Amino acid sequence: MNSLNSTISTHQKGQHLALQDRVIIQVLRSQGQFLRQVAASPNCSPTTVKYKLERGQISCYHGKRYRYDAQVAQRRYQIMRLNCGRKHAE
Repeated sequence: MNSLNSTISTHQKGQHLALQDRVIIQVLRSQGQFLRQVAASPNCSPTTVKYKLERGQISCYHGKRYRYDAQVAQRRYQIMRLNCGRKHAE
């Protein structure tokens, strides 16, 4: 079921986040919005946003500060996606 309030993204619950969804998360979080407010825009769970923010962090200022980067998060997602699934015996 599609939400009438969410016209920014076409993300459906249960599906992987696209790069545009990760960019939305990055922008809203940098504006200081809370997890529930950020999760409402790409129509996903606040827990999902929390996990994505943790996985997509990069360190700044010699590891003393962290920030979320959508491009880094997308690359990490693609690497993990390549390594998942059944391994074929050779």
